[in-house]
Amino acid sequence: LYEEGFTIGGARQQLSAKNPEKEDHNYKKKLIKELITELEEIKAYLVK
Repeated sequence: LYEEGFTIGGARQQLSAKNPEKEDHNYKKKLIKELITELEEIKAYLVK
């Protein structure tokens, strides 16, 4: 970051910035897990 000319504050901000692609991936992964859980609950209900 020093070589790119960031100030200390800018470097801190750059290092602490969240990665939107990673957040989107984590959101999708969580959503898929929730959907699987709900589908398994529906399946269990229908099997009764």
